[in-house]
Amino acid sequence: MPRKPQQSRSRATVDAILEGALRCIGTSGMAGLTTKQIADKGGVSVGSIYEYFDNKEAIVDALYQRFVEDIVKMIQRDTPQLLLH
Repeated sequence: MPRKPQQSRSRATVDAILEGALRCIGTSGMAGLTTKQIADKGGVSVGSIYEYFDNKEAIVDALYQRFVEDIVKMIQRDTPQLLLH
């Protein structure tokens, strides 16, 4: 069972993994995505990936979740201003 990042260093590792995955998807697409590529682009070891994620699909799911959370935050931030117009 992967662990949840608690400390800032752990959160930074997860962020690096997600950033690496995003960069891989951006350059190569989903079809050829591997944990090795993600590790290389994120500057982490493959072992570090498996400390926090079960597989590459879990990484992609975390990217989707982060994207949705960012959109929700943006909507919440901008809604009052949009309602005034």
